[in-house]
Amino acid sequence: MPIYKSQEFQKENGYFGFAVYTVFGKIAEEIKPLHRGPISLESGKATKEFVQAVLAGKEVKAALDAAVKEIAEATGLKAGE
Repeated sequence: MPIYKSQEFQKENGYFGFAVYTVFGKIAEEIKPLHRGPISLESGKATKEFVQAVLAGKEVKAALDAAVKEIAEATGLKAGE
């Protein structure tokens, strides 16, 4: 990215004592992109609720069945497709 070459970006950070932004820039270039599927938005809420329910002690199968039902209703897909 062009900003990585700017003086401000490469300047030593007073708190850390080195050019911390260049370190972040190198790390950022190594992060792989997140690819979302066609129903990611619809399934995100149900998936989050599933994990929370299991962590709260709910039976895994019951929590999973609820998530599958919610996703199916939100997307119009049949469970298991």
